[in-house]
Amino acid sequence: MADIGKRIREKREANGITQEELATKLGYKNKSTIAKIENGTNDIVQSKVVEFANALNTSASYLMGWEEKTSNAKQSQINQSDYELLRKYHLIDDKGRHTVDTVLEMEYNRCIVTSDSNVTNLKPGEDKSHIIPVAAHERTDIEVTEEMKQYDDAFFDE
Repeated sequence: MADIGKRIREKREANGITQEELATKLGYKNKSTIAKIENGTNDIVQSKVVEFANALNTSASYLMGWEEKTSNAKQSQINQSDYELLRKYHLIDDKGRHTVDTVLEMEYNRCIVTSDSNVTNLKPGEDKSHIIPVAAHERTDIEVTEEMKQYDDAFFDE
């Protein structure tokens, strides 16, 4: 178990996360549990290995020693500001991540349609269905009655 503790410490330090931050993220009451795990004096239940991997931006396979290279090889290719944003993103709860994801998607889509934006469109061949307007059309799965047509006409004439 000492190997997993060593790998957890290495990934925690590489991610710039303190023992206290990791403890909070994983639901431990204090950092001493993380310190004991890293020193190999506390075991980790199997279900927690995946949680550790997610919190540390790596794979359970890496933490368990089943693969030598971490799955986070691109970390060194991003700048410090981007890395700090990712670190914060991984520390917030699910509600916070949902909020960030929603705002990011809205802003990305806004920038795509803004002519003075430096945001590039999707790569050629990528699915663009999410940016194509969907037009209303007549339903073909039901029989449209004259009464329904009159209602629709009156509704759109208002």
